[in-house]
Amino acid sequence: QQQWDHFIEVIGQHPHFVDGHQHVHQFPVIREVLIDFLKEQRFKGWVRSLSHTVNLAPYQFKSQLLQILGAGRLTRLCQEAGIAQNEQFAGIYDFSMTNYPNLCQQWFSHAEHQLLIMCHPSIGYSDTSDSIYKARIQEYNYLSSEQFFHDCTNNNIKLGRIGGYNV
Repeated sequence: QQQWDHFIEVIGQHPHFVDGHQHVHQFPVIREVLIDFLKEQRFKGWVRSLSHTVNLAPYQFKSQLLQILGAGRLTRLCQEAGIAQNEQFAGIYDFSMTNYPNLCQQWFSHAEHQLLIMCHPSIGYSDTSDSIYKARIQEYNYLSSEQFFHDCTNNNIKLGRIGGYNV
C-alpha cells in the first residue's frame, strides 16, 4: 500500500502496469496478495505475464523455469479478476555481449500479438558494479537506432498499447 500511495504521490496517477523485479510478482503467495490488492484498488492497467514466453534455444532453460515459477497461475488469477496482461513475452537472455539486434530479430520472428520485450536500456551508464551495465548500453544503442525501426517494419512489428497504455 505504501509503495502504491508513494507512486501516486510522485507520479500523480495510478500505475499503468505492474510487474516485479526478477518476476517476483508471479511467485506463490505474492501473486495472490498482489491480485487481491489490485482488485481492491479497482486497477485498470495490466500485469506482466510470462505464460507465453518466446524461448530461444540458448536461454530455453531460464525461460521455462520462469514459466514454471507461477506464470500460469498468475494468468488464471488475472483472468478471473478481469485484469489485462500481455499475450507474449520475450527478452530473456544472459546479458552477455551477445548481438542484441540479432536477439531482437529472433524475438520479432516469433511475435504474434501483444509481444512485450523485457529490456534494461541505459545511456552512458558506467556503474561497473552493475553486472549488466554493458548490456544496458548495447540495448539502448539498438533501441534508439534506425536499425531498430527498420527491423520492426521488416517484421510487421507495430509499437502499441497493452490495456490501453503505451508500451
